[in-house]
Amino acid sequence: MQNKARSRSLAMMDGIRGICRALGEPWGSIHVENPTGKGERMEQEMEQLSRALRRAQSQISRLQWILSFTILIGLGAMGAGAYQLGVLPIEGLAPPMPRRVEAKEFGFYNRHDTRVILEADDKWGLPQLIFMDLKKRYRLGIKVWPEGNGTPGMVFYDDTGIRGNFRMEEDGSSVLNLVGAGKKGEIALAVSRDGTPRLKMTDGTGKVVFEAPSASP
Repeated sequence: MQNKARSRSLAMMDGIRGICRALGEPWGSIHVENPTGKGERMEQEMEQLSRALRRAQSQISRLQWILSFTILIGLGAMGAGAYQLGVLPIEGLAPPMPRRVEAKEFGFYNRHDTRVILEADDKWGLPQLIFMDLKKRYRLGIKVWPEGNGTPGMVFYDDTGIRGNFRMEEDGSSVLNLVGAGKKGEIALAVSRDGTPRLKMTDGTGKVVFEAPSASP
């Protein structure tokens, strides 16, 4: 009987050592000093084990609190980033719209971070607004020409260059010019300030194929 009780006690001690190793508790922190009997020894061992488990539970609780706090900080940072990027607008917290924006040059970038609109002055200091494709090639320009103390117009482009323009001339005429690639061939339509219309068509060699009113001989 004594051998069987001693075997059970040793097995219990081995189990306690395993739990201590799993919890990171030093075995030296759990010991029994001068037990006076098997019942007292068992009671002391269970008390030591209970204290070790309470310490482990306390450590787990602290780790859970730290993890929760870290997750909250991460979610807050993500929300702040989305708000700054405009992905997550928050009513009442969005910055007020500026009443006026002033700049010497303005560029608009699309969602792929490619600049597709540019506003800047030309060499005379007159404004021009340029629209580009995704390869940053000119496609449309809106500008003021220096002729006639500033005349407005629009210019159209393709890969070969200018393909047409719609503008006002220095003499006050409204003009529409359409040209082929490399400026070969042209249709020029104009209306003068006094309302006189003009139409002129040329082929790819520059030869006039139609004109109205007809040019004076």
